[in-house]
Amino acid sequence: MSSDSPDLPRHIGRYRVVSRLGEGATSEVFLANDEFQGRQVAIKCLRPGVVETAAADDDDRYAGAFFAAEAALVGRLQHPNVVQILDAVARGPAPYLVMEYVPGVTLRRHCRADALLPLEQITEIGFKCAMALSYCWRQGLIHRDVKPANLLAQMDGGRIVDVKITDFGSVLNLGSDRTQIFRVGSLAYMSPEQLDGGDLDARADMYSLSAVMYHLIAGRPPFDAQQQPALMRQIHVGDPPALTGLRQGVTPALDALVRRGMACRREDRYATWDEFAAGLAGLVAHGEVPRQGGHRCWIPNASTCCARCPSLPASARSSSGKWCIAHSGSVTRRATRCTARADAATSFTSSPRARSRSGARADT
Repeated sequence: MSSDSPDLPRHIGRYRVVSRLGEGATSEVFLANDEFQGRQVAIKCLRPGVVETAAADDDDRYAGAFFAAEAALVGRLQHPNVVQILDAVARGPAPYLVMEYVPGVTLRRHCRADALLPLEQITEIGFKCAMALSYCWRQGLIHRDVKPANLLAQMDGGRIVDVKITDFGSVLNLGSDRTQIFRVGSLAYMSPEQLDGGDLDARADMYSLSAVMYHLIAGRPPFDAQQQPALMRQIHVGDPPALTGLRQGVTPALDALVRRGMACRREDRYATWDEFAAGLAGLVAHGEVPRQGGHRCWIPNASTCCARCPSLPASARSSSGKWCIAHSGSVTRRATRCTARADAATSFTSSPRARSRSGARADT
């Protein structure tokens, strides 16, 4: 739908509307031009009337609270695998958020058995999301709604070239003094402690990301039931089927990593995001996921790889160097840094030495 359509606003604030990207019960998302910055942006607008009815309607009240939580993060999130929130007008009859526009699709389409991604690419996506969520945790944030629909796959010519985490409406901001809503998220990917409304830490998002990886690998969620109470019971006490029996090529090591990440007791999960990311890197380094071919990135004696992956955990490095699987693009090997080309292929490689390669559209 073009900006000439009578159903579209011509402008939202100073932004010229180009088309509608999506819509939900309480909000709409538009593609717009930021002519001052010379870029396209995605703008999420609350529907007219949501603000006025928030006091009387629970759905609208929650929508307003989620919107305010995102608006509070304007300019705060600066990570290559997190959608930036650029601007916000949080007050008035028509609040809106301005976000980085990422052309592509969500990973929801790749949860089907007939559209599964290669195992190596799923491992790479998991690594990138782990490092992004680790960055958020260091900012005092727990996403609380990590799911395929909130992971945006950036596309180039039909190929996935990067992934970005979006929709921070359910975020738990540990540094905020405002009232926040608990027991939010998407049931299929919620940790037991989140479901119970208990205290949360980074391991709640780790559970959710592991459940997403399970779904992407198997083409089915880890738990499935017709009724919510049955699903909740499975999350609390159930044991998902082994991935080795659900998809060819899944090694016991990959299955063990995903299942540990979504252990019922958070004490049984990885203690930190660095440990989780190092486990993913180790799968690639030790040939525990089928490789598709491509370019390798070996950074000898380096404490950092490049600006896109400054915090690769030390445990992911060997004594003489480290593997880089954090950023997209073919890479040029250097003594302490590497550079990425934007035209690279989508998966991160094929050699005994690990590699790199590599990720959106705004959802309502």
